[in-house]
Amino acid sequence: MKDKKKVIKFFLLPDYEKEEKYLSQMHKKGWKIKKILPYYYIFEKCKPEDVVYKLDFIEEKDFVSYIQLFKDYGWEYIQDLNQFSYFRKNTSVTEEDNEIFSDNKSKINMMKKIISRRLIPLFVLYLLIVIPNLLELHTVSDSIVLKILWITLFIIYTSMLTHCVIGFIKLNKKYKEL
Repeated sequence: MKDKKKVIKFFLLPDYEKEEKYLSQMHKKGWKIKKILPYYYIFEKCKPEDVVYKLDFIEEKDFVSYIQLFKDYGWEYIQDLNQFSYFRKNTSVTEEDNEIFSDNKSKINMMKKIISRRLIPLFVLYLLIVIPNLLELHTVSDSIVLKILWITLFIIYTSMLTHCVIGFIKLNKKYKEL
């Protein structure tokens, strides 16, 4: 079992660049990604190499052509998870070859797709389910355990949404400044 490593690691929606760096660092240490599940990574032992990992948020209807396009530019497709496609490629001399987007406008467009398809629905659920239930908590039950559970979930959900909003604001600013 020394040829496999399982890691639990939390990356939220705006953390995709951090996830890319993490996967690249692991590969450089001799661990390439084999399978990705939500917050759970399975690595297999490999020769340590400088490999760049990139994620793309997809909506492609013609998936075969989409993957082929990346393959034509030297990217190896790994898998999809939650509408993100994972790719890797050995690093080359120029940094431009290691980017899947040709300009910052494309990065901003991808970020907007993530916000509209993933963050806004989470925020709507927050407003329609979490907040009303928290406000009505005093009438629902006398159980202190239930109240603690709802308050804990409220804190976690609020923290995650706040992290996502702040993260996307920072990414937007970064992409506009480049």
